[in-house]
Amino acid sequence: MPSIIGETHTAFIGGKNILDGVFIANEVVDGWKKAKLQGLTIKLNFEKAFDSVNWEFMFSMMSSFVAEGLNILLTRALNLGILKGVLVRANEVLISHLQFADDTILLCESDMAQVVIIKRILRCLEVLSELRINYHKSVVCSVGVDDESLHTFANLLTCKIKIIRWMGKMLSLAGRLTLIKSVLSSLPVYYLSLFKMPEGVAREFKKIKAAFLWNGNDLKRKVHLVKWLEVTKSVGQGGLGIRRIRDVNACLLLKWW
Repeated sequence: MPSIIGETHTAFIGGKNILDGVFIANEVVDGWKKAKLQGLTIKLNFEKAFDSVNWEFMFSMMSSFVAEGLNILLTRALNLGILKGVLVRANEVLISHLQFADDTILLCESDMAQVVIIKRILRCLEVLSELRINYHKSVVCSVGVDDESLHTFANLLTCKIKIIRWMGKMLSLAGRLTLIKSVLSSLPVYYLSLFKMPEGVAREFKKIKAAFLWNGNDLKRKVHLVKWLEVTKSVGQGGLGIRRIRDVNACLLLKWW
C-alpha cells in the first residue's frame, strides 16, 4: 500500500493514523500564529457522482495506480515551484495538502496568485476526471487574514467561510437532542483525541450544548428544566445519554498509552 498511495494520505497505510493529518494541520496553523504569518486552509468536498466520472480516467488510474489524481497534480506543481506550499519550520518540511479518506485539506500562503493556481489545478482535475468539487460545501478558513481579504479568497474559490447556525427554533426537543449527539458531540472528536481540553473550553462547550438543548438558537441564559448532571447520565440511569466532554476527552487520550 505505501508504494501506491501518496504519503500525504494519513489513512489506509500501516504505521499511520488518520489523526496524523489533524495533528500536522494543527502544527501548521499554530506555526502561522506564532510567527504572525498569514495563511489559508481550504477543505474540499467532492461530489459522489459515480454516473459523471470519466471511467477511462478511472481505469487508467487503477491500472497504473499512481495514487490520487489530485495528489499527483499538487505534488507536480510543488516540485516545479509553481505552488509554494507551507514550510513547517521545525523540520523544514514542505506541505501543500493533506488527505483523510475522501476529504482533502489544502494549505497555502495568503497570496492571491497562489489561490489562483490552486483554483486552476482543481479545474484541471475536474476536466481530466469529470469529478466535481462541491464548492458550496467546501470551506476556506484563515489565520491572520482580514475579513475583506478572506471574503475575496472565498469568492474566488466560491467556497463558504463559516457554517450557518442551526435553526434550532424549528426543531423539537428530540430533534435538538439528536443533533447534539450526532453533530455537536462528534465535531471535536479529532481534537479531543490529540489534546487535553482546557477546563474553560469544556465549560463553554457544556453551556452551548445545554443552551441549545433547552433554548434552540437562543444561547442566552434561560431556565433549564433538568440539571446537566442528570441529562448526561445514560438512558438506563434515567438521563438523555449525552456524553460528558471531559470523560470523552480522557478516554480518547488513553489510547496513546
